[in-house]
Amino acid sequence: MRLISDIDIPLDSGDFCVMDEKVVDVLVNSMPERGRFVRGLRAYAGFKQIGIEYERDARYAGEPKYTISKLIKLAIDGLFDFSTAPLRLSVYLGLLVSLPAFFFGFFTIIQRLFDIKIMRFSSVDFPGQATLAAGIYFLGGVILVILGF
Repeated sequence: MRLISDIDIPLDSGDFCVMDEKVVDVLVNSMPERGRFVRGLRAYAGFKQIGIEYERDARYAGEPKYTISKLIKLAIDGLFDFSTAPLRLSVYLGLLVSLPAFFFGFFTIIQRLFDIKIMRFSSVDFPGQATLAAGIYFLGGVILVILGF
């Protein structure tokens, strides 16, 4: 089984290509994807690929059917389906949220134990307000980190 991060999508590869019948069979019958990012799926299938450079003529007639929203959807599919970047982002965001929450909770506990005012959480305090907020942010950050792993 290949890992997603092992996939090497060739530069400047497009959706238009010539494929052997075996490759088409694997892409159509073995992969249940609905929204198909063909460039990534071709690389994921594991067959040998070669590129052929050519000069493309200007469009003869008509307008392109790929709107900007379709191009953005294609880019998002490629990023989320064949990249580990969103997972890494989740880890970093989780650390960014949970570390300050941990320190905030630590200072809140110190404040409560020694009855000093290092920081004030809000103008109206009720018992457990700061601890509850710090706990929620900390656990939210931990969940994001675990999701990324």
